Amino acid sequence: MEEVGNLKIDIVYLWVDGADLKYQEIKNETRKKLGMLGQANEKCRFIDNDELKYSLRSLEKYASWINKIFIVTNNQVPKWLNLDNSKITIVDHKEIMPKESMPCFNSNAIEHCLINIPNLSEYFLCANDDTFFVDYVIPEFFFKNLKPIYRYNDFYEKNENLYNQFLANSEELVFKKYGKRYNRYPHHNIEPYLKSSVSACYNEFKKEIDNTIFSQFRLKTDIQKSIYANYALATNNAYMKIISRIDSWLPWYKKIINRIFKNYSKDSIDVSASNDNIMWHIKKYKPKLFCINDDELTTDNDRMRVKEILEELFPEKSEFER
Repeated sequence: MEEVGNLKIDIVYLWVDGADLKYQEIKNETRKKLGMLGQANEKCRFIDNDELKYSLRSLEKYASWINKIFIVTNNQVPKWLNLDNSKITIVDHKEIMPKESMPCFNSNAIEHCLINIPNLSEYFLCANDDTFFVDYVIPEFFFKNLKPIYRYNDFYEKNENLYNQFLANSEELVFKKYGKRYNRYPHHNIEPYLKSSVSACYNEFKKEIDNTIFSQFRLKTDIQKSIYANYALATNNAYMKIISRIDSWLPWYKKIINRIFKNYSKDSIDVSASNDNIMWHIKKYKPKLFCINDDELTTDNDRMRVKEILEELFPEKSEFER
């Protein structure tokens, strides 16, 4: 059997420059056409704060074993990106999405189409541009016995929160088919996938997933990509790991020792960009991965502070920059 360490593992990033005037014009025209001009401000989901540049710096430093890097964009390319680098491939939405679904401003829809990326390897990671490696990782961090490891946080409530509705929609489909529920928040960070497993899940729930793919903006009926983790777990083709202050996979006696000495260590942390203690969280929990989530509470001053933190953490220019 092939060893995990010998696998070719790609990574896929979703990236958008929401400040681009042409992009804004097309988005507003599409909203008007669909009668959705009254929607809430979504700046936090589309703004670019050069996070991708720092994420690639973190990848080069802590996960240099990554095979290929695919950057999925909406007819955009970061100005600083070195397109001559053999690891980098820009993938436009039109290469992987149905013509009828475009232009698309729905990340839920785009994520369902990632397996259509030409030459994407069977084993791949999915990342947003606000996710980072902050310590050395090996392929076994993401895959065990050739199966992905899915990390989950606390239980979520089924309520009017839009993100929770997406998760509930995905959970319900898997429950109806397999009788198993995974009603926890997926850790908001870099996640592993098997292309064959994603494809099998898509074929199982094609009608519902296609409804999401053809939603140009996010709707409460959307199916979130968490369905692929839930499906893999329900079919015994993945492992679940719960993120906690003490590693949930440690032997019991090591858990006790670490708790006594307050030796906390989370695999992954997710911190709001509006949080004033981002570095404190990183130093306390010593994660392998972290996400600085730009949300509705984030101000432009917060974004300036986040950029300073990223520059402090990853000051060296990577091979992926011009």
